Amino acid sequence: MVPLAVALLLLHTLGDQAWAYVTAAVVGGIGLLASVIALVECVGAIRKGLARAEAAWVIVVLLVASCAVVYRLIVT
Repeated sequence: MVPLAVALLLLHTLGDQAWAYVTAAVVGGIGLLASVIALVECVGAIRKGLARAEAAWVIVVLLVASCAVVYRLIVT
């Protein structure tokens, strides 16, 4: 979640500068990769019946953050 938040902050504050856009893209890419790994783990936890509510909450938060980063990269 931290790399996604950093990427969003960079795009929001300094998105019009090329270095900030490239940095946000790299950091956001790392965050998206970590997000996919966490989503796989959460789906596995749901399938096993472990902490369904918490896993579902994490899935929602990661999907929203990932979509926000991708949207800001496209719009900026």
